Amino acid sequence: MGRQQVSIDMSKLLEMADNQIPQKEMAATLGVSAPTLRDRIAELRSQQGIILESKEVENLRVIKLKEKVLSRL
Repeated sequence: MGRQQVSIDMSKLLEMADNQIPQKEMAATLGVSAPTLRDRIAELRSQQGIILESKEVENLRVIKLKEKVLSRL
């Protein structure tokens, strides 16, 4: 059984990232280690990638549907 994941204030994280604060400074402000912050950011990017891929697939479905409708006109 692993350790419990440290809670990170995502709104603060996103705000600091938008302001291009260095990761070491972000980690110190959030009260976590730099490796923990790095891992959490990687996790978020991975989740975002899955969401983006899902949206791309849905967009392709919509495009195909539009093509079918237009071909019948």
